[in-house]
Amino acid sequence: MNTLARTLALVTASSLCGCSLVFDFAPLGGGDSGPADGSVFPDGNVGDGSVDPNGPSAPVVVIEPATPTTSDELRAVITNPSVDPLDESITYEYGWTVDGAPGPTGETVAASGASEARARMRTAQAGQVILFLLTMLLAGMVLSNLVEEKANKIIEILAAAIPMDALFLGKLFAMLAVSLVGIAVWTAAIGGVMGMPGIESLFGGALSLGDLPAPGVGWPLFLALGVAYFAMAYLLLGSVFLAIGSLANTVREVQTLSMPVTMLQVFLFLFATLAVADRGGWMEWTAIAFPFSSPFAMLARAAQDESAWPHAVALAWQAGWVLLSIRLGAALFRTRVMKSGPQGARRRRPWQRAAAAVAQGPRRA
Repeated sequence: MNTLARTLALVTASSLCGCSLVFDFAPLGGGDSGPADGSVFPDGNVGDGSVDPNGPSAPVVVIEPATPTTSDELRAVITNPSVDPLDESITYEYGWTVDGAPGPTGETVAASGASEARARMRTAQAGQVILFLLTMLLAGMVLSNLVEEKANKIIEILAAAIPMDALFLGKLFAMLAVSLVGIAVWTAAIGGVMGMPGIESLFGGALSLGDLPAPGVGWPLFLALGVAYFAMAYLLLGSVFLAIGSLANTVREVQTLSMPVTMLQVFLFLFATLAVADRGGWMEWTAIAFPFSSPFAMLARAAQDESAWPHAVALAWQAGWVLLSIRLGAALFRTRVMKSGPQGARRRRPWQRAAAAVAQGPRRA
């Protein structure tokens, strides 16, 4: 008796990108009554044109998920296996075709959208890491400069000349401009060094950004959004550091008060990193809505999604929080610092001033 594969399950995916699936399950004949050369016909017939009664039945195969999209991984699941009348073992083989072209074999196949989504996730995570490092390294300069100006009483002289809100806003944008210039200089310097022959091979290609997949919005817009989200993250964190600087008088107090903010920002960054894998879920929307994690979440979205209009809404949302943080920080600074005297002389109430005048008695002309 010829040893034949009893059943061949052919799964044909027609126009997979549009998720239009056509399945063809053909029972195969076999056994003692098969053709002399041992071949099997796809229609289940044997050599003389009759159907082999000993052939296995056709299996029932479904594709999961039931309503796939271009970002879903497809899996063929046999819900009702074939039954062989001779009680022999049955071998299942899977063959996938995409738009008529032969595809991979096996029970599971990754759609083109799923492969692209996983590739873009690498770009999203790389962008988040770079944005976080730059923000944490450069935003601290605002706090150190403010403490130095408070110690030298320079901030009080400036506050007497211009409104406190304008002073805070000017300090933030001035330090942001300095940071952007520094980033541009260091990027040009590092790019020039990495462009030298043989430098990249020293790192085994680990620093090659050219291997990153193209983001959803394209590289030009992605880089522009990276600069915009860095500005938002810098201004948000810088405004908090300015408020902390209004409460601290020494470097030790600055370190004590800024540590909780730094740790909170680290946790928010980790939360935004986890939200990358939760496309459209509650984690992603929470990370987008919270102002201090919104720049990281939206930069990852720019790498994964082609839509550009959500970024305009996100930038407006973050800009509103920047203005609110500046106003709150300026009010706190005005309350805590802008007082006359070394310890801040208390303002006497009208009845206290009247009592002091009576105690001093009438003044001589």
